[in-house]
Amino acid sequence: MGPAQILLGQNGVARVIDLIKMVEVQGLPSKVIAASFHNVEQVHKLILAGVPAVTVPPAVAEVMMDHPGTVGAVDDFTEDWRKAYGGIRSLLRRQPNN
Repeated sequence: MGPAQILLGQNGVARVIDLIKMVEVQGLPSKVIAASFHNVEQVHKLILAGVPAVTVPPAVAEVMMDHPGTVGAVDDFTEDWRKAYGGIRSLLRRQPNN
């Protein structure tokens, strides 16, 4: 158990949710960034609670991106893009007109 867990207790998700509520109650112009969470369930709970940003290890990000809902949404977006623009083009650099 690390020092933060000793001081705050084992439930980091609950502590972050408490912090969000405190920021809202005090009317502070702040945003909470949750860090060092290590599974999808924790991230899901934090996002539902209104956390705008969460840092996660690459393995957690990969699991989240590989979710069937994400894969389906990307596939739908790609198909809609092809219908609207005729192909995949980079939004970051200009493509020559064909």
